[in-house]
Amino acid sequence: MTGGSEEATTCSVCWALVPRMMMTFHRDWHDGLARAVAAERTDVPGLVAVEPRRTAC
Repeated sequence: MTGGSEEATTCSVCWALVPRMMMTFHRDWHDGLARAVAAERTDVPGLVAVEPRRTAC
């Protein structure tokens, strides 16, 4: 980060303090992680894969 003058916001998923300019990347990271976990569980009998909802950070 540059000089610490950037505004930051708290992620509502993991409570990390994230600079506003990085929040889109951070949100996409959560979405990608959720998809990866869901993909690993598709072989479980009776489990229906669901597209993860976009989390509001």
